[in-house]
Amino acid sequence: MLNELTSKGVIVQYGKTVKKLEEKCQNLGIPLVIFEQKLVEGWHLKPKGLQQVCWERGLIDEAQTYKVEDLRQILSNCTDFRNEETQMQSIARSLGVQVIFSPKCHPEIAGEGLEYTWAFFKNQYRKIPLPEKKKQKKEDFIKTVKKFMSEEKEENVISTRKFARRARNYILAYYSLTTGTDYTSPIPQEKIEKMMKQFKTHRSALDFDKGFVKACLM
Repeated sequence: MLNELTSKGVIVQYGKTVKKLEEKCQNLGIPLVIFEQKLVEGWHLKPKGLQQVCWERGLIDEAQTYKVEDLRQILSNCTDFRNEETQMQSIARSLGVQVIFSPKCHPEIAGEGLEYTWAFFKNQYRKIPLPEKKKQKKEDFIKTVKKFMSEEKEENVISTRKFARRARNYILAYYSLTTGTDYTSPIPQEKIEKMMKQFKTHRSALDFDKGFVKACLM
């Protein structure tokens, strides 16, 4: 009713009750009730669900109930689903780039120490007190972040190289743990096994290597 009254140039004062609005609408011939046809959506142009795909392939019994995790596991064993590349991989391949995904929830082996670098800059930013007015406005925030992440700063280059070595040590430890290869890594396999059991979700480098990151800030 407010929208209809406003469109006709009526100025509605704040605090008017519904009864007052109805009276104004009746005086202007605005209907108080609007009938709309209920839209019943079909399946045309809609994506199929996991259960539908599994049923069409004859992989499940229609009379039984399955959990989402079970359906995903069933489809993950299908060759076409297992070898299907993601949209990111498809776009990267068209650009001549290969995308290799690291295991989820294990940021210690992401990229060339990317999570360590992110934690390093985040620590630097947090040290700036608000009264200095270096991160209160959007312009100040962007300027400060660019200053921290400058490639010309020698400490950034040194720290980035340390983080890359650290990530590679983790990668070697994971490789040794998963393949059974007799490889000696600076990071003990016992620590890797403990991390894999303790952490089930995504985490920051500050969660598992806080001491190492802070040491690089010195």
